[in-house]
Amino acid sequence: MKKYLLIFCIILLSLTGILKIQKFLQKQYFLSKLKGKYFITIAYEKIKDPDKRKNKIMGYDGKKKTGYANTEKIESILSYEDGKIFYYKEFNTSEREIVEYDLKNQKIINSFPFPSTDYSLKNMIKVDDNLYFTNYYYYEGSEIENELYEYNLKTKNIRKILDYNGEGLPLITKEKIYYSKDSKIYIFDKNTEEIKYLCEGIKPFAYDNGYLYYMDTQNNLIKISEKSKQKEKLYTLESNIKIGGKPEKITNDLYLFIKLVPKFIKVEFDVDDTELELVDIKKNKKINLKDLYYRNNFFEKEQIEENILFTNTTFMFIDKK
Repeated sequence: MKKYLLIFCIILLSLTGILKIQKFLQKQYFLSKLKGKYFITIAYEKIKDPDKRKNKIMGYDGKKKTGYANTEKIESILSYEDGKIFYYKEFNTSEREIVEYDLKNQKIINSFPFPSTDYSLKNMIKVDDNLYFTNYYYYEGSEIENELYEYNLKTKNIRKILDYNGEGLPLITKEKIYYSKDSKIYIFDKNTEEIKYLCEGIKPFAYDNGYLYYMDTQNNLIKISEKSKQKEKLYTLESNIKIGGKPEKITNDLYLFIKLVPKFIKVEFDVDDTELELVDIKKNKKINLKDLYYRNNFFEKEQIEENILFTNTTFMFIDKK
């Protein structure tokens, strides 16, 4: 009997060791795929009183971790420009600022007050001299009615741009806005304000070399030529997965999906139970971003919440170059 028990223990330990080795190799594989990029996100201090809690912007380069800006109520990372990040901070609805922050020297360069409004500013990005945000409060139903607004940092004017469907923000480039409405994707030309229909689909999330990347209603990842409208299916997610916000195109092979867990289907900026899954679509390899950066590390020593709010405006991958 002791002999069989010993054999069982040896087998169990061997399987445990194999699983740990597989997990380690999986991490190393994805870290090697991200060698040219580093990851920044907003983290929260472990303080019971939410009114006294400060935020940090944390940066990750492989296993190396750096703490950057430490301030009150950082809501969104707006953009990364030449070694600087712009982020939106809010103490209350009457104290709102856009902050220009030097990542290398870890100091604030400039700040711009944001006008006092009744708008919800949980989702906002910066493109050139304009801030784009959505007046969207909560999730209700499968098609979310949303509004996109533009705030010009120079003129201080706010104007409504368009109506669209979906969580978060549409895809906004220097010249155009790609958005979905009634499961169709449209292109808004910023210069002429002309709107053109492109194709059926939802969640346009990246534009690269003349191709738009988006999801269809069957959870297929598609790219389409804006000129010829020729489509190519790149990957298919499981049909039971609900995506929060927009996917992220990190490289031609590597994509990140914000998954909402089945028990917690809510808006993309109110999702404590999100899973950020990195997927290599060519090799069909997957890893949870928390396993890559957060689990089994020293978050507790620094008194930072492990369960960070993961939305399209609270994290960002940045090219090292």
